[in-house]
Amino acid sequence: MVRGLVAGLVLMLGACATVPASGPASGPAGGPAVAPVANSGALIDRYDAAAIESVAKELGFAVVSRTGPEEDGGPNIRLSSAKGGEFGAFGVSCSGDGAARKCDGIQFVASFDAPADADETAVYLDEVNATFSVAKMVQLENRLSLSRYLIMDSGISRGNLLVNLQIFEEVLGYVVEAFPG
Repeated sequence: MVRGLVAGLVLMLGACATVPASGPASGPAGGPAVAPVANSGALIDRYDAAAIESVAKELGFAVVSRTGPEEDGGPNIRLSSAKGGEFGAFGVSCSGDGAARKCDGIQFVASFDAPADADETAVYLDEVNATFSVAKMVQLENRLSLSRYLIMDSGISRGNLLVNLQIFEEVLGYVVEAFPG
């Protein structure tokens, strides 16, 4: 089921890894062209909603909603990709209060209803996790959750954030396509 999608993901990941600095002529996996990444040279060293939104918009994502820091967590942005998948970009590993609150990581998360058949769900989870090492899928009660975690320690470039969003979008698309439900 999922294994048949591996070749497409490998091709897409190869395309992301070989994108010239001036930007591709067309997007990954034949999708829409991605604008060249403006690189100010500054690294993003924490959850930065403006940077995430800017890069997401470059990829054609829509911002569905924004919420501020939760009492025990970070802020989050809900995004809808050009390919139809919806997911959250959450600030994680947060410390401080109010304006001084800093989140040292970003976690992309999409969730789905779990299939009623427990055996089918277990096989599906095993296949997704064995096939896509760039993301993790778990079952939480009657929901499946696909996630990817970015550590912001010492910072990442804008281009790195863009590629991570592209990778998560591609994996999410393949998981949704192969979803047993």
